[in-house]
Order: sequence, then C-alpha cells, then structure tokens
Amino acid sequence: MRPTGKKFAVVTAAALAAALSLTACGGRGSNDSSAIPGVTDSEIILGSSYPYSGPASAFGTIGKGIATYFDYLNAEKGGVKMGDGKTRKIKFISYDDSYAPEKQLANAQKLVEQDKVFATFAMFGTPTHLAAVDYLNAKKVPDVWVNSVSAQFSVESTKWPFTLAFPPTGQTEVDVLATYLGQTKPDAKIGLLFQNDDTGKGAVAQLEKNVAGTRMKLVAKESYEVTDPTVDSQVTNLVQSGADVIWMAVAPKQGAQAIKRSAELKFKGVRIISTTASSVAAVLTPAGLEASKGLISTAFTKDASDPKWASDPDVVEANRIIEKYGKGLKANDSLALTGINAAQIMERTLERMDEPTRDSLMKTVRTIDPPLQLPLVLPGVTVSTGPDKLLAVTILQVQQFDGAAWQSVGEPVSLDQ
Repeated sequence: MRPTGKKFAVVTAAALAAALSLTACGGRGSNDSSAIPGVTDSEIILGSSYPYSGPASAFGTIGKGIATYFDYLNAEKGGVKMGDGKTRKIKFISYDDSYAPEKQLANAQKLVEQDKVFATFAMFGTPTHLAAVDYLNAKKVPDVWVNSVSAQFSVESTKWPFTLAFPPTGQTEVDVLATYLGQTKPDAKIGLLFQNDDTGKGAVAQLEKNVAGTRMKLVAKESYEVTDPTVDSQVTNLVQSGADVIWMAVAPKQGAQAIKRSAELKFKGVRIISTTASSVAAVLTPAGLEASKGLISTAFTKDASDPKWASDPDVVEANRIIEKYGKGLKANDSLALTGINAAQIMERTLERMDEPTRDSLMKTVRTIDPPLQLPLVLPGVTVSTGPDKLLAVTILQVQQFDGAAWQSVGEPVSLDQ
C-alpha cells in the first residue's frame, strides 16, 4: 500500500528492544504464533510514526524508504524468512505525527491497541519518541531500532528494557569529531549551532565534555527552533564571535542554510556538520557545492549521490528498488536510502530470531553477534550489540568534502572499549 491520508501502511523493517523477560503481550517458550499479537504464519505487523507533514517533513522520506524496501521484499521474495523457517510478509503501518510529541504518543497507542502490532520499529525523533517510549515499555511492546541519535534510547536499558536505537548516536559522532579536531586543531575556538531540543542539548553537553581539560574552547552557542524559517542570524553571530570552527549540529534544511550563509560571510575557518545534514544531493547541492568545499563530517553509510558509489552493486540495487517500488521517491536520495538501510537491519533481525515471539525479538536485538555488515553501510563499519555493548553502531568514518564528493580521512574510528 501507499500513504493514504495520515496512514502510511506498507512493508517495513525494524527491530530492537531490550533483552529482559517478556511474559506479557507476546509470551515466550512457544512458537505458536496464533496467540501472539501481530504475527501469524504468513504475516508480521510492524508499526511506526514519522513526520510526513510539518516542519520536519523531509524526514518522512525515511519512512517511505522503509516502506519501499518492504514492498520489494514482499513482492520479489514473498516476505522475510524468519528463524522458524516460515516466510512472512511484512505489513508496515506508519502514521504521520508532524514531529509533534503528543501525536507520536497517540500513534503509538493506536498501533498497539487498534492495529495490534507485533512491535514498533524505527519510530522517529528524540523529542517525539520521548513522548511514546514510556507507554510502549509499560505495555511491554518491543520498541526496536528507534530512529534517533539520542543515546538514552539505548543506554537506559533498565528504565526502558524494550527500547533500542539503531543510528550512531550524537554522542558517538561528537566524540569522533572532537577527537579529530583535537588532533588537527588543538587550539580550536568553537562556535556551535544546534537545534533547541533534547538532541541538540545533548550535542552541547557532549561537546563541552570533550573540550574540558583540552586547549579547545567552546566560545559561542546559538540555538534554533525547528520551525524557524532561517538560521542566518545565528550563523552570523557565530562568525562574528571570534570562533575559528563552526560546528553545525543540525537537520538537513538548517544545514543547507548554515553552509550557504557561512560561505556568504567568507568564513575561512573549519566547518563541521553533522551526518544528518551531510547529503550531497539533499543538503550540499542546494547550499552550493563550492560553498560546501572543505566541510568535515562523519559517515557510516554509503552516499548514493556520491560518484564513487555510483557503480557499487548494493547502491545500484537499492536505486533499482527505489525506482520500481518507491512511488514519489528519487534514486540516490540519501533519506530514502536511510530508510532502506533501516529496513535491512530489521530484515536481518527477523531472520536471526529463533521463534516468532516478542521475547525472541528482544533477545535477538540485544545480541547482534557476530556483527552485521549491512549492504549500504561503509566497509569496516558494523552493527553489533551484546551484554556490554548497548550502542549498535560505534564505528564512524571521518570525511571531508572536496567540492564534488566526500573523501575519507584516515581509517574508520571505533569507540568500542
């Protein structure tokens, strides 16, 4: 199916929650799927919530990318072959929350109480998901592979035992980039642009932690609201602050604006931009490729709009899937590919489950071992979890934009202990 009104029902991928005992709402110790919500011998129902409208609607493309992949999986493979040997089609139900926390909570309630989902998957956003996470855990519904860069959805395993996130956390990204900056510009004077929400505030706190005890200084901070039409004034303030590094912990729209404005002001220092705003097609091209030259960022997935990945077999296949099943989506769209990447981690998770129970799902997402090398993830970057590893992705590649494409700087950096 395709989006109709505010409901986006399609095939999707997902799964990651806690590995604690799940005796309610899904039972354990039985492979009789008839008694488990959201799963039969032929179908599994997953639910999610994305901003298909509103100020963060660009991220709705991720949800559409998830749906696209599972349309392909259902059509060409008959679904996913799970650990019990049965192949099930995936029904993905995703509602629009307009990036409003109260709407995501209402969507979660509807998914659990009316749609009877097996699990929620890749629920989007930090402030939005904070409104729904307590409810899902109280209901003991697996809340897996949350699409948020906030570490709390992974490390708070006692508070939220049914929740786990997939993307590299903002904390991981800040740690890697701060390490790189300390090595290449140890006396850096940093001006930080961040979104005024929990994710942005987390970036501030993590950067302050990284500069403490070093010669680097955080000399200026400017925040923005997701509803602000522009960040031009904030960027101007940072350039005028005396900072010789502008660090942009931003979303795609604000990233394009900040890159363009800093170039217009002829800022000559180092510019760092978060992975979420590093797409060549969606951010750097609108900002201007020349204006984007020299940017520093990190990556963990292949950028399909980057010429060096144009002939990569996995990127070619992902673009084929988008062109055939992604109604309204374009090939090489980084956000659509992000959705496909999320769907693939869910596919692999379902394949590894011992039986079609919520307990088995939680056990699987908490013990991704051996590590997974996903098709659209950079070589050397893997996904893994375990008793002492709550963050799924802790390896990132530092990269610099040369005016045409991102170029790797050194080898992938691992923060694993």
